Amino acid sequence: MREIKFRAWLKLGGVGMKYDIGQWYIHELTPVNDLAIIFMQYTGLKDKNGKEIYEGDIVFDENGEDSWHGIVKWDMHNLYFYADLWHTNETLQEEFAEADLLVIGNIYENPDLI
Repeated sequence: MREIKFRAWLKLGGVGMKYDIGQWYIHELTPVNDLAIIFMQYTGLKDKNGKEIYEGDIVFDENGEDSWHGIVKWDMHNLYFYADLWHTNETLQEEFAEADLLVIGNIYENPDLI
């Protein structure tokens, strides 16, 4: 059974989250409090150094000629995590769980890596 965990990223923007009476609500924020929280779900996997892999992480798999970089995403229709490889039109699905991955950043803190 997979452990369910989230991490959050605070972002400036016109949309945010509000906690009220035991529930989270998405709402527009006033210009004074222009802050948003982005939640990223834990995949249940760790990279080769033991670092937890979350949605939005940038991962690298150096596997000889087949090395690749990708962004961890959630497929809402098929209900699984996958690595969206950039500079190609491919997605990595089954190999994602078995690959020897290394988390090198995430899309919010390291957009320069994309």
